[in-house]
Amino acid sequence: MHKMIFLLFLLGSAGCTSYGPMFATGHPLPKDRKMGQSCRSWVLHKTLPFAWGRNDIMEAATQGNIQEIAVVDKSTLSYLLYGTECTLVYGR
Repeated sequence: MHKMIFLLFLLGSAGCTSYGPMFATGHPLPKDRKMGQSCRSWVLHKTLPFAWGRNDIMEAATQGNIQEIAVVDKSTLSYLLYGTECTLVYGR
């Protein structure tokens, strides 16, 4: 029984992470830059109705109080049954 619980724990904690740029707008990235993020999480799969959050650029810019967007990045954390995808916006 303990081995089965340990195996389920290992399967549930195994996952992967990715991070990378989506695009740059051409505006320079200032030294006193601001950052905003908007995330969407899901259970089972991101296309099923068991997801919550928005994960969009305008929401991230609003969260960071950004008026001029310079760079947009995307970050994904995915486990076997759970995941989170975030949009990160940098600017001023």
